[in-house]
Amino acid sequence: MKITKKKNELIISLNPKIYPLEAIYGTCYIFIDRAYLFLDGNLNKEVKVFLKGKKELSPKELEKLAGEFKNELLNTEELNEIGINCLYTASKLGLL
Repeated sequence: MKITKKKNELIISLNPKIYPLEAIYGTCYIFIDRAYLFLDGNLNKEVKVFLKGKKELSPKELEKLAGEFKNELLNTEELNEIGINCLYTASKLGLL
């Protein structure tokens, strides 16, 4: 993960082999109320998330936004894994 900071904007470069697209989309959705978001990149190599503050953000606020995004990305990925494991178990038990 690489984070580039510009005036009122973060560019977060993610490896899609480590952070699946579903987790990236889920995390972006959570941040829609606080930032304008744009995704770009190559799905096999690198996904770039551009976050631009809806209001002017100080360098400290940008740093906080970056930390919150990273934490939420890990949380969303873990929730996705738990959901996949639950579905697998339910299918094996014939509950689906």
